[in-house]
Amino acid sequence: MVNSPSHPPQLLDSRFLETRGFRPEIQGLRALALFLVVTYHIWFSRVSGGVDVFLFISAFLLSLSSMRKINEGKPLALVKYWLHVFQRLLPAAATVVAGTVIASFIFLPASRLMSIVQDALATLLYFLNWRLAFNSVDYYAQDAAGKTPLQHFWSLSLQGQIFILWPLFFVLVALMARRLRFNLIGSAILVFGTIFALSLAFSVYETSHNQSVAYFDTRTRLWEFAAGTLLALLTFKWRPPNWARVPMGWIGIVGLVSCGFVLPVEQAFPGYLALWPLLSAALIILAGMTGSPAGADRILASKPLLKLGEISYALYLVHWPVFIIYSTVTGQNHPGFITGTLMILVCMVIAWAIHTYIEEPLRKDARARTSTAGGQALPWARPKRSFVFLKPIAVISACLLIVGGPLLASRYYLQQREVEFAEIENQAGGAHFPGALAPENEDEDYDYPPLPATDIQSQYDGLEAGSCVGQVELVNPVLEAECGFQGSGVEDSPTIAVIGGSHTGQSIAFYRELASYNQMNLLDLHTGGCRFPLEAEPNPTAECIDRNEAWSQQVLEQKPDYVALMLTQTSSQGDREILVPGVEEKIEQFTQAGIRVIGLRDNPRWKQNVYECAQTSKNDPNSCNEPVGNRLEPVNPAQDLIDSNSNLFGLDFTDQYCPEGQCKAVIGNVYVYMDNNHVSKAFGRTLSDFAQTQLDDQGWLSPTV
Repeated sequence: MVNSPSHPPQLLDSRFLETRGFRPEIQGLRALALFLVVTYHIWFSRVSGGVDVFLFISAFLLSLSSMRKINEGKPLALVKYWLHVFQRLLPAAATVVAGTVIASFIFLPASRLMSIVQDALATLLYFLNWRLAFNSVDYYAQDAAGKTPLQHFWSLSLQGQIFILWPLFFVLVALMARRLRFNLIGSAILVFGTIFALSLAFSVYETSHNQSVAYFDTRTRLWEFAAGTLLALLTFKWRPPNWARVPMGWIGIVGLVSCGFVLPVEQAFPGYLALWPLLSAALIILAGMTGSPAGADRILASKPLLKLGEISYALYLVHWPVFIIYSTVTGQNHPGFITGTLMILVCMVIAWAIHTYIEEPLRKDARARTSTAGGQALPWARPKRSFVFLKPIAVISACLLIVGGPLLASRYYLQQREVEFAEIENQAGGAHFPGALAPENEDEDYDYPPLPATDIQSQYDGLEAGSCVGQVELVNPVLEAECGFQGSGVEDSPTIAVIGGSHTGQSIAFYRELASYNQMNLLDLHTGGCRFPLEAEPNPTAECIDRNEAWSQQVLEQKPDYVALMLTQTSSQGDREILVPGVEEKIEQFTQAGIRVIGLRDNPRWKQNVYECAQTSKNDPNSCNEPVGNRLEPVNPAQDLIDSNSNLFGLDFTDQYCPEGQCKAVIGNVYVYMDNNHVSKAFGRTLSDFAQTQLDDQGWLSPTV
């Protein structure tokens, strides 16, 4: 045959064509990886590494297809490919997103809803992984991000981004091979080998320095896709000897199954340790169909796994929302083997329905339009060019409109509700929402539901970040972006500087009232997640080290009249309460510099999210209560320190958190907490009178002796 422009010479030999066709062992591998993901989540509350295999297989199959097209001189048809991919992926995803949001409105606490709706919108637009990455460094968003029933969509968002990006790299490979006459395999190795090396190096660095972000970061995962592509290239040039294929398959199976037990996947991926599941999957793919009765492929190609592989995408979509919603409603994070098995079976039924009634009709329609007879497309099956584009555009648009429209409306509704609650919150401490000021008779009926019931991030009550600039002479520029200032007096009025982590920061709710009443200035130098001092932290972050040094420097050079910090540290595991390590030395350092110190006893911490418990137990909020002896030490561990230093003034709100010996979730028609350990903004405001009384009793405004 004479080559023509329409039939350019092939760049690979005939062995390339042998990679065509359905690979049952890969379908079985996908099913096995999915089974591990689901069972590890539900039975063991661990991460398996199976998601990494999904990404790896996706790149492997995409690369085979793209290389075939380049080799045969066929156009990559990027737009057509993109439309086909998202027409296939989005309907099932949109269905699960819609169902999850509806179930969340029915079963989950109101405080989660805004975050879930935002997650759902990010999921539809394939950037949830970036939203989770940004939230992972936001101290007050971490709790909500870690419990979203849509969290598993991070990998699908990442996959969608790669499905857009990867074909563009193959366009570059095609240009190098066809236009520049480079070797096709060599060009692909150069492009994807470079991506592999750069991304892996960045992944190792980022995982060791900021693993919570690295886990969701697209850049740290590119090497996993590049590894799949490089494996595809390897299969064009090399096949393992027959004697090695059976052991390779079994080594891969054992490595894949054991990965989640041997490695701390959730804490260590996607650094170099993620090579473990990828190499295991690579061995299985290279082993292929051995034809041996002892081969692992006999299991992978078995009917049960192939059937599971058919619903694997839908099952992955469904299992996590079911697990999270069940765990929230029942309070059981570990459902147990029997309950977990029933949960998996329910998920499989739902996944089968999605596959049968949503995925399959679209795929059958696509196959019908490309059906052939004798290798030629049937005349009635030849789609018009415009229809090839219009059908997927219509499907994608319908998914975005039908699901995205109500989500946008829900977000607007929740935003309006937050505005309303913010206005009502100003009444905290009044007759309808007395909070800590409530009379002893807690059986009083109130005309309004308790406050607040909004997203956790709305409960953060720090002063406006960056408001110190122009108001305070900062001695360290690291504070400029976060420092907050409230001026309630004249320039030389007494100043209270609040330093420490989130438990000091939550006290801003009453310190701002205290400063306003006494016409003082308030300086907010806290950072969520950075305790002060750092002796209590085994591995403090570089950011917290910098912040602690900056806080100390600012206080010692500016010499505010008062420094407010934490004296004790409680535990969610019981009544363990200790004096904050290193705080005695810091207090001595400040008081010797002529600075008075206000020390706060920590509030009770809980094993459960007591805020959500109270929301889901509206008929009996007292069911969330616990005796004070379960949460705090009988005597304030800092009391001796307070008694021994006349320039240290202690604040202890135990009687307000735990009236009559019961630590409560709701007091005076106000939710006390916003999670399992942070006091809500509304309740914090109602503590200001008690703070004033305790400080006055200790003579805090008396002249320094």
